[in-house]
Amino acid sequence: MNRRKQAAIPTRDNQRYFDLEAEPPRSKLLAFSFAHVTKKKNYNFSLFKSDARKENDARRGLDELMQEISRHTLLELRGRSKESFGGFERIPRARIHFHPSWNFPEDENVWIFRFKSSDYRMLCIKDKKREVLYIIGFDFDFSAYDHGS
Repeated sequence: MNRRKQAAIPTRDNQRYFDLEAEPPRSKLLAFSFAHVTKKKNYNFSLFKSDARKENDARRGLDELMQEISRHTLLELRGRSKESFGGFERIPRARIHFHPSWNFPEDENVWIFRFKSSDYRMLCIKDKKREVLYIIGFDFDFSAYDHGS
């Protein structure tokens, strides 16, 4: 008999079960790498060196964004608009106003995720073979790339 995998989730009332197969496989969920964040202080958290409150606020917003992104597959995230939490847009590398610490190909697109009520942006490069986003910088003041008109 083929039984579906079940895992118990304790609740106040009793034990409830959820279907592990309904959860996305871990291999389909996105992971993050901070290995290639730019050293340019305007595009990393060094910008907040003199304001710990703003830095903590931005880090909390980034944490919320990363939790949201890492709970969903890329297919699910692609279905969102760029304005919605966890949604993204892709722009050509030529629109970036700083040099990342990683010399990725000129034809590579930069993925941009908004956070902190769209006040800030996380700029990433998506690995072509794996579900990994390499974070290359942040836009805290709308100066990291050409935002268009």
